[in-house]
Amino acid sequence: MKKYLPITLVLILSLIVILPQVTNVFQSVATPSKTEQKINSHYENNLKKLNFTNLEGKKFSKEELSNNVVILNFWASWCKPCIQEFPTLVSLRNKFPKEKLTILAINSDKSDTKKVIKKTIDKYGLNFDIVPFGEGKITSEYRIEGIPVTILYKNGKVERIFNGEVDFNSEEFLENLKDLLKK
Repeated sequence: MKKYLPITLVLILSLIVILPQVTNVFQSVATPSKTEQKINSHYENNLKKLNFTNLEGKKFSKEELSNNVVILNFWASWCKPCIQEFPTLVSLRNKFPKEKLTILAINSDKSDTKKVIKKTIDKYGLNFDIVPFGEGKITSEYRIEGIPVTILYKNGKVERIFNGEVDFNSEEFLENLKDLLKK
């Protein structure tokens, strides 16, 4: 019995040191930090109060955006990571009907906006709704400082924020999206 005492003590001490760290990791994954909660609240309020009108003049109602799964994608024609994620966003639009998934790509180009957008649509075969920069109200209200940024909503609540390029066809993204669409 005495020969197992040192091993037992090492195991117990290891558990005492490691266990609190592991539980903290799980707690932080389960609940967003206060900063994340504040950002999410800001984004949720913007979805409710701002007017989103696509390039063709279609206005998206507050109800439509609050009772659906919505992807807001902030981009610009000069942004290489933005352009690189377009094929997967086009593919995503083809996989899910507009009634179940709203995709709004908020353009950040500041000059010749409509001309630049139309050229980008033609070049990359974009098949989702694009909201032109206009006066930049949406981008500034969201406080977007770098692009691309993608915000995923379910029923008006932020589910996830992606800073940087997203592969919208990744297995993880598609599984999460399918789960949101089922709820």
